[in-house]
Amino acid sequence: MPAITTQNATELCQEILDSLLRDTEKFWSSLQSGKGEDNKGGLIETAITKWLESQKKNEEFLVLMEHGKIDFALIRRDSVGQCRLKVEAVIECKFNYAKQESEISQRILGSAKKPKSALVQAQEYASKYEAKEAYVLYLIAAPQRNNNCPSGPSPDAGWQYWSGPRGKLHTLGDAVKSVKSLVDDVNRRDKCVHQLIGEAHDKDNLLYCGLIQCTDLRA
Repeated sequence: MPAITTQNATELCQEILDSLLRDTEKFWSSLQSGKGEDNKGGLIETAITKWLESQKKNEEFLVLMEHGKIDFALIRRDSVGQCRLKVEAVIECKFNYAKQESEISQRILGSAKKPKSALVQAQEYASKYEAKEAYVLYLIAAPQRNNNCPSGPSPDAGWQYWSGPRGKLHTLGDAVKSVKSLVDDVNRRDKCVHQLIGEAHDKDNLLYCGLIQCTDLRA
């Protein structure tokens, strides 16, 4: 049985959200500073470890961050100390602000400048390490401004992606719908069966975590 399934993927997504939001101010400050993809690896690694324990899979697998170029690799414990670590699953982690519509599209569809989408990247790593499973863990944040600020640019790089309180559900909701639609577009274009198998929102609906299983019928 795969380590991650449609039955337990949403629990993994929820565990990751809980871990990221345990110190809410620290998390949102990182988004304001423009560090959406930085300084969270340890929190996600801890969340995956906790999830493995809850699924009673921790005696079989461990999670290793930055194994080769893989963001998070599920490693078979019985391969530790052997000639080569055996990767059971590749988990590539991607982040966008909800306002980054074009960037979200490029992540999933690829573009002229970056032809390799996140889905292809995960599959290539899985192939290289002979892993059975490939996933993209997608985080999308829709941070909201609480105060009016003077006009002009802010030194905080991520501030431009924050929105006023109006339509906050709409902003994140549209981004999530876009991800699902883009995955469908890739499936039709490339004859694949990528599938969103787990997802979770935080209680204020400002942060989303989705897990996309990457499967290519041509492989």
